[in-house]
Amino acid sequence: IYVIAAHGHLELSQGRVTEAAAALEPLVALTDRLSQGEPALVMWRPDLIEALIRAGRAEEAEAGRRVMGVAIR
Repeated sequence: IYVIAAHGHLELSQGRVTEAAAALEPLVALTDRLSQGEPALVMWRPDLIEALIRAGRAEEAEAGRRVMGVAIR
């Protein structure tokens, strides 16, 4: 999880939003499969949300934001 998150963060920090989203999206299924829903353990979801928004995929980003909102409460 850490390596994938770092790769996605690197892509995002270099302005490659499509590549960042593609790198980070598999983490959704992976963390679900591993029952690792704690958002503070590895902070990848905010990067995915930002990448999706910047890539023009606001609806998908909203779904991620809702997950973060539920996890924080």
